[in-house]
Amino acid sequence: MDLDTSIKFTNLAMAVAAIIYTWFATRRKDVDKRFHTGSKRMDEHDLKIQKLEQEVRTLPSKNEFHDLNIGIERMNGNVKAILTQMESLSASQDRVERTVGAHEKFLRDLK
Repeated sequence: MDLDTSIKFTNLAMAVAAIIYTWFATRRKDVDKRFHTGSKRMDEHDLKIQKLEQEVRTLPSKNEFHDLNIGIERMNGNVKAILTQMESLSASQDRVERTVGAHEKFLRDLK
């Protein structure tokens, strides 16, 4: 090989080497960037999962819901009993008012 061909071949080899080096170097940066982005997303997901776990821990249990349901049913029964008594008292009050009204009318008519 002559000197001119050797120089051209060397230049070509250096250009190919530069292309390969650049491809690997930028690929590595891209991989690092994607890894960092993925790691950040995983950290965010981990925080969300921790938050959800904390919220689930503070939720009432099945037994607490059952006890609450029983308490509400008892209160409904008590309210129904009070409502019945109030209706009875209201009817009694109406009778007293009619009687008092009749007495007042009778006394007014006597004058």
